[in-house]
Amino acid sequence: MRILVAGLLPHDSGKTTVTLSLISEAVRRGLDLGVSKPISGFNGWSQYRFLEESVRLGILVGEDLYRLHRAARSRDPIEAEGPVVILLAPPDPADMEWRVISYKEAVYDLSRQTLIARITSCKGGELISAYLYNAGHARRTHPSLRTLAEKLLENSEHMEAEAGMIEEILGYEATINADTCLEQIMKSHEGMVIESYNDAAAPTSLSLQAEAALIVAPGRIALYRGDRYAKAVNVVRGMRNPWQVVCSSIVDLVKPEKHLRTTPISEPYEGPWPWAEELLDAILSLVKEE
Repeated sequence: MRILVAGLLPHDSGKTTVTLSLISEAVRRGLDLGVSKPISGFNGWSQYRFLEESVRLGILVGEDLYRLHRAARSRDPIEAEGPVVILLAPPDPADMEWRVISYKEAVYDLSRQTLIARITSCKGGELISAYLYNAGHARRTHPSLRTLAEKLLENSEHMEAEAGMIEEILGYEATINADTCLEQIMKSHEGMVIESYNDAAAPTSLSLQAEAALIVAPGRIALYRGDRYAKAVNVVRGMRNPWQVVCSSIVDLVKPEKHLRTTPISEPYEGPWPWAEELLDAILSLVKEE
């Protein structure tokens, strides 16, 4: 049983809340589900705690990945569950002489905000992690972020790279490595929950091989048969990669098996939540039919 969770909106669809609630319900029932957030990013300024946590662990991990790992009570290596993690850091506006237009352009350009990227490969069952470090951007960001970033890299294999090179590597090579880790975790569990990023229909090619797919929006979840969802993604993608297809282009092509309503929750771990129970039941029923 492989479940893909994707979001209708670029931000704040509720993917992680749904994924956490689903995992917590599965754990409560004693089901063996592995977890994966193949591609993720976090902001070192607004999510500073997880940069501190990364230094403590000696591995770059973002908030979503960390919470998924803990919710699943996972014994899998967290770097295999999240093989590509990107640390974003906003530039210092004073460094840009308070030119507001230039500053806003830099803030909204994720490649220019990338401070560190970790790429992990699990090929042959061996975990190998490498880090890309944008030293030029480090000089333009807050000293606190730069200090922690450099501390994290002290005992890690890394190379310096500018934004363009990092973007190029993350564009394809990183997702290939991510699938080697996804495949390894799939083999270790009876089931799997894979969370996408932003509004990407699928974070990697292998993640499309799911029996059930969810598109999440605030207050709603659309449940799809995995094969029909994958077929729709392949129709839309053409010569592009699955992660270049957005969920909004899928909803008009394939009819969901079921719509479910969700409710706001303060903490996914504190369930059981009735809608999470209903969701897992619907997924299990769908998988059983297949």
